[in-house]
Amino acid sequence: MIFQPLTAQDGPQLADLGAAMAFAPAPQVLGETLSAALAQGGAAFGALEEGTLVGALLLVRTAPDAARVTCGVRPSHERRGIGGLLLRMADDWAWENGVARLEIAVRKEDLVARHVFDRHGYGSAGFRRGVAGPDGQTFDELLLEKPVPPREEA
Repeated sequence: MIFQPLTAQDGPQLADLGAAMAFAPAPQVLGETLSAALAQGGAAFGALEEGTLVGALLLVRTAPDAARVTCGVRPSHERRGIGGLLLRMADDWAWENGVARLEIAVRKEDLVARHVFDRHGYGSAGFRRGVAGPDGQTFDELLLEKPVPPREEA
């Protein structure tokens, strides 16, 4: 497994990952979102296995000291620790970039993701009903956040 930064050119692989996770916007939309995130001081990281993107992390600044996290793992690769490693990369990026709060939204029924986020220190920050998905269906979403304490000097 290789973990590496993603670039705007990785949009098609990101779209393929999204399709595997039943979140399938057009590749150009994900590429544009990825490009915008990187241009605004955010970051993106991927987990690749044999050249295939099996997990991704996107960090989009929402304020100078806050960032929205999007993290996903291909269903065939869940429960292997990939999501946890990507979330630790989010923590490292936050510390290095002066981000004091990470925010994430998760579908209410996604118990696997909720468990991972809970284990990594994300707590409840709100709830949204009737969020429109890419397929036109609506779902409820939990809003989670995590304070990022400053690193202690060794």
